[in-house]
Amino acid sequence: MAYSLAGAKMDDEWRGRYDILVTDNKAGEALYSSRDKAGMTLLEQNYAAQTLPELESRILEEVRKIDAVSVAAPVGFLGSYKGFWVLPQIASDGIDFQKSPVKSYRVTWQVLEAETKVLDKGTAQYDLDATGIIARPTPTGGEPTGIQSHIGMRPELYRYHYPSVTIPDENSLLLTAFALPDVATSVAVVDPVSERELLGSAGEWLNPLIEFDKVVERKLGLGDPLSADDLAALPNGVVVTQQDLALAQDARSGEGSEAIAPLAAMPGMAERGRPVPWRAYGMNSQIFGYVANQDFSPNISISVAIESVDEHGKTVDAVEQRIDLAHDNGPFGSRAFLLPLPEQGGETYGRITETYTNGAYVTADNVFAPKLTPVPAGETVVEDEAPPRVQADEEYRASFVANPVGIAPLYISYNESDSLATQVTPQERGAEITYRATAPLDNSLGSVVRDGGAPFEVGEFTPQQIKTDDVPGTDPLGALGLYSSNRLMQGSERIDHLRSGLGVALNPPSAVVSYGSAEPLSEELPINAIRVRVANLEGLTREDALVAIGKVADRIRSLGVDARVVAGSSLGTAKIWIPQTAGQTDSETGRQEVEALGWVDHRYVVLGAADFMASLLTTLVHSIAQAGGILIIGVIAVVGAVEFAARRTRFNVLKNQGWSSSSCLATVLREEAWGLILLACALVTTALFSVAEQPRLLAGIPLVCGAVIYALLLILPLRYASRRSGSNLPRISLLGWLTVAEGLFIGVFCALLGEVVTMIVWFRKGARGLDIGEALVEVLLPVLVVLAAAAGLAVSVLLLLARRKQTAVRDLKDFMYWNLGWSTRKIRTAQVGVSFIVAMCCALVGWIVSVTLIGAGMDRGLYWVVFSSAAVVLVLINGLGVNPSTLPRRFRASLRLQR
Repeated sequence: MAYSLAGAKMDDEWRGRYDILVTDNKAGEALYSSRDKAGMTLLEQNYAAQTLPELESRILEEVRKIDAVSVAAPVGFLGSYKGFWVLPQIASDGIDFQKSPVKSYRVTWQVLEAETKVLDKGTAQYDLDATGIIARPTPTGGEPTGIQSHIGMRPELYRYHYPSVTIPDENSLLLTAFALPDVATSVAVVDPVSERELLGSAGEWLNPLIEFDKVVERKLGLGDPLSADDLAALPNGVVVTQQDLALAQDARSGEGSEAIAPLAAMPGMAERGRPVPWRAYGMNSQIFGYVANQDFSPNISISVAIESVDEHGKTVDAVEQRIDLAHDNGPFGSRAFLLPLPEQGGETYGRITETYTNGAYVTADNVFAPKLTPVPAGETVVEDEAPPRVQADEEYRASFVANPVGIAPLYISYNESDSLATQVTPQERGAEITYRATAPLDNSLGSVVRDGGAPFEVGEFTPQQIKTDDVPGTDPLGALGLYSSNRLMQGSERIDHLRSGLGVALNPPSAVVSYGSAEPLSEELPINAIRVRVANLEGLTREDALVAIGKVADRIRSLGVDARVVAGSSLGTAKIWIPQTAGQTDSETGRQEVEALGWVDHRYVVLGAADFMASLLTTLVHSIAQAGGILIIGVIAVVGAVEFAARRTRFNVLKNQGWSSSSCLATVLREEAWGLILLACALVTTALFSVAEQPRLLAGIPLVCGAVIYALLLILPLRYASRRSGSNLPRISLLGWLTVAEGLFIGVFCALLGEVVTMIVWFRKGARGLDIGEALVEVLLPVLVVLAAAAGLAVSVLLLLARRKQTAVRDLKDFMYWNLGWSTRKIRTAQVGVSFIVAMCCALVGWIVSVTLIGAGMDRGLYWVVFSSAAVVLVLINGLGVNPSTLPRRFRASLRLQR
């Protein structure tokens, strides 16, 4: 058995963070489409949900059940969105409308790209009455445009809904801006536990997401919606579930119409304090945590002009503000800003934020959405930095998790009279900055738009962006992409991308969420790829490690998916954004630098296609050679036993006619001359060209066994031959054994021929488009030697069988059949049965080889075509007896004498 020398070229640090990329079979078809200058295979299409079909969850389960798999980390693509929308809302706290000449405000806005290109614009008029309540405006423009929504943005539900709003500031404009970048933005889904295991120490950025999921999974259960009576008893605007009600009843103290205790006990919810949390996203809402990309910087700004208009329609005053969304936008596209009215003198806009503390369990900085950070139990909070701590237990913590999933667009507070105020003055709001409203939009994940959920920013990551000329960012190795497979993305424009390495050029995702968060928010679990790391490779040579990885890949392919090995030895320029650096290096030695989350640039260690294919081919050839050798040895043993009895009977006949032992042996050696020459050549070839890494005898075991049996068949029958004439004449049963043996031999030969042709075609398909040149020849040389040795073995044994056939079947048939009185017709009829047995034995061998030795991805149809063609020819030759007889004339004369 010989091994390829491809692995000997690999560097010590040849292996990345994962070894196999599992995708749908259709994704693998695009892998051979093109190549780059370094000879690396390229993807014709993006590994996104639209171009890469999703995997079933059972595939992930089956992959994780494989013993040799240490980590199987799924990654999915939830969606993309692109568009913009602006919703102005006016607050007029402290204006004396009886004396003020201002009777309305006119707001004109523009959404700008690169400060020059207008993406959207609109105007809205806000009329004021004597009480200061803002009348519903009549929009004169600014309807949502450019919206391409997958992550649940449904602004059409609020296109003309500009609610009456008062906010805790004097004379301000509340601008809720839904402005997204000019490129599609993706959200990745990962299993944070397995992803962190895959990354090792570089995956610490996933810890907040894991902790958040633990809280939600352990404590958050939504239950059934409340009944109509229950809802009627609640404060206006508060929507809760049965579980919320149960928690409230347990925590309720006192009587009357006080608000639900878990809500009232929220941080900052003291009397005349801050706004009441409201389930703005529906009864089935779920909160979900995400890790934000801090480099998410859309080049978009909003220009807002606010005009004060008197009762005659004339402008009293005006102020213009510009909001730069490069740093004020979020992964889910919504921000709320306070803009001064003209009466305030044009002060700079502010972003509404809040800081609060939930006992000793959670602290948060609410900058849409709140950033949650676990706090060790017993830790104190400085009084001037946060409101008084509310002592809480685990149940209260669950209430906290279950309830603050959004803030009402109306700013309201819980006051002394246990009622919900419709207006909050600066004096009422207390010392803390108040909650700001989330965008009055629904959020959902997946292809099914539901009531959605509220996103909470629990952590952040910063892709290590390495830019070169005109090369944009790239996505994680086929994990993320432009579009989703859902049907809601109709009409989305395609963005040109640059393919490089094993990925395509795209921006990194704006956010990463977990499958634990994604599952309640959609009716699907998108798994677009699974990254697999193989276990127990420590201590193996690089060649053996690749062989082990290849075997695991074959196991995965048997599940009906594509398994692409991504570790190897080739070095080439690549630029791929991935969740972990799978082999970034600046040196020719391939020394690996593991980074937490970023770009793969400079020299990227990828699989040399020739290396892996040669390794896989070598493994396959080893299996074929071993199986074929074992089968051939077994058949030789059977034939040897039959031939021993036949030759002993023949020698008895010759000795009874006066032949000496030396004459008998000389005659046999003349008959076997060509077979002996071919056997010797096969043994010498195997000894000379076997790879030094393996014992040379190992590759020649079948030939050595054949040579030993050959010698025994030549010599031993003479020792046991007797001169008793006719005592050991050959029996009819000998012909049956020889027929079965011949069928098995023909099957082995045809199966090996079919395997060789199938492997050659498979290899050419895989190597198509690769610049491998001399490396391919060097890598293939050991494989060709193994194939030559196997072919020589098969031909030698087949010729040996042909000689045995001539002596043991053709002549013995004539000798015995005539002695038994058979007619020519009866003999021909018997030959039909013999051919049928040969064909059945041959087909049996072909089927066994097809089931056990055909490698994954190889064309079984081609194998059967080659096998069947060769088998039909050989079986016909066998049945017709088209083989020259070489029996010595003296033996022919003896046969005639006996007749």
